[in-house]
Amino acid sequence: MAKAKTAKKKIKIPEIEEKDIKKTTLKSVGRPSLKLDSEQIKQVEIMAGLGLKMDDISLVMGFSRRSLYHLCDRDERIMEAIKRGKAKAYSKVAKTAYELATSGKHLAMTMFWLKCQQRWREVHPDDNSNSNEVTFRTKIGEKGQIMSETTTDNKTEKDEL
Repeated sequence: MAKAKTAKKKIKIPEIEEKDIKKTTLKSVGRPSLKLDSEQIKQVEIMAGLGLKMDDISLVMGFSRRSLYHLCDRDERIMEAIKRGKAKAYSKVAKTAYELATSGKHLAMTMFWLKCQQRWREVHPDDNSNSNEVTFRTKIGEKGQIMSETTTDNKTEKDEL
């Protein structure tokens, strides 16, 4: 048997010049990156101001909580909007609480404000108290005025607020 000769053909590769090459861009794989426009960021601020948590905000916006955190990392405007929304809400509540406390019409709010801001506390007669302890009592007078009574080391001072 005779062996068949295989002919090797040389392939001629044409030279390609740089001007002939079409520039192609690689397409990214996966989902497109998520971006919020200014109106959506404003909506996030409003929701944060209403007290919604990150889970709830992301649910309303239509993406995961993790995506919202990634957005906050990539775009500082989003995290600033969340902080601004919360700060606006806190300031409105604080203003209302202060107005109620200082109006003289809401004794409970006045006492709450004093406990929070002036570190007042309630003292019960059966507590073992130190001799240096200060006791505050607040009551409403006959004409609706707020009367405060401060007791320190068996000395009592009465004031009209």
